[in-house]
Amino acid sequence: MKIEMLVVFALFIIGASAGACEPNETKLSITRCDRVCHSEKKLCAERGSTQMCFCKLGFQRLINDFGAPCVRSKDCIKCDENKVYEICGSDCPEYCGMPEDEVCDKKCVKGCFCKEGYVLVSEVSEKCIPRSECPTIY
Repeated sequence: MKIEMLVVFALFIIGASAGACEPNETKLSITRCDRVCHSEKKLCAERGSTQMCFCKLGFQRLINDFGAPCVRSKDCIKCDENKVYEICGSDCPEYCGMPEDEVCDKKCVKGCFCKEGYVLVSEVSEKCIPRSECPTIY
């Protein structure tokens, strides 16, 4: 009897932990969307998806990815103009005049990075400008 109860309890624990949601998420079997920090876009599950983890009320995704954590709106990371927050950005951000053969270890780092189509003004600058506005180097 004790062994049977132990087996049932173990199966319950395994079942409960399989596919468990993160602390600020809840599992739902409906199709819905999560808000994303500092974005007009919403992250939506595909129609017909089975149970998925969505952000709890008052929380939103840190970035546009279901693998990203859900944070309170006040905890969203605000980046400067023309930058976006990334969980895995390049350790060697592109800048105007960057040599094509520059060696980079391609480490993954968290932080604010230039939006798509933008680059840093220089190697030491924090300002992002459209790639097309980089000064021509002769």
